[in-house]
Amino acid sequence: MPAAATSPAARAPGADLIFRELTSVDDIRLVQDLERQIWAYGDIDLSPVPLLIALVKAGALLIGACRGSTLEGFALSVPGDRHGHRLHWSHMMGIRDARRSSGLGTRLKFEQARRVAARGYTRIQWTYDPLQSLNAHLNLVKVGARACEYAEHVYGDSTSTLHRGAPTDRFIVTWDLRVDGVPIGSPLLTDLHKSDGTAAGTVTSDDEGWDVYRPDPALPEARVVVVPVPARFSAMLQEHPTLATAWRMQTRAQFQALFAAGYEAVSFRRSGPCGAYVLVRP
Repeated sequence: MPAAATSPAARAPGADLIFRELTSVDDIRLVQDLERQIWAYGDIDLSPVPLLIALVKAGALLIGACRGSTLEGFALSVPGDRHGHRLHWSHMMGIRDARRSSGLGTRLKFEQARRVAARGYTRIQWTYDPLQSLNAHLNLVKVGARACEYAEHVYGDSTSTLHRGAPTDRFIVTWDLRVDGVPIGSPLLTDLHKSDGTAAGTVTSDDEGWDVYRPDPALPEARVVVVPVPARFSAMLQEHPTLATAWRMQTRAQFQALFAAGYEAVSFRRSGPCGAYVLVRP
């Protein structure tokens, strides 16, 4: 990863932004407002102000990307210990709609890495929906994290209309860092140059243009395996929830089996609005 990407001084689109730690009640009210805009949460699912204040005082890192008095994005991580590793757990990252696809998400993650490493931590973990192709590309390609854990219905039922009652399954990704905050990529990435991978199923289109997945009866016996995700999964959740649930359950079974067999998701190949995970085993 280029060293400049780890610095808030890197002047890319959005150079008018200032990254700062959010610590006051007024700051956290801005975070709540942005949560409402991004996820359409009801009040019950918003981050409580007293809780965030307590977490920040106890060592959590809440970073805001600010343009004047406007909060354009934020990232929250909390210190912890998981499987014997000291780490920061990145609980939330939100970007204002107008700033999406501007690179702000990537900049926030690298700013988070720099500040977490400055506090003495060399690992960050977080969750994301594996069927969201933009997030997959951000987390595995732009940021360089890796995934080898799958968790079912992590956050339970949500008030967000974006979820439409679908299971909130998530990948748990790991981001290892040098002491200066520069990411350490998975050593398995070198194997991608040796194989394009073997597909775990096929994707076709139905009469309305939605992607339909037909997983193979058995996973391929290959060092590199490719698992697809659908185009427009957010729209699918809203307009064709039965198909969205089918994608969830079919890929859930495959990802769980692959991770149990020692595979890691180390990259993501985009093809228009859809794409596919590339999983490698040692």
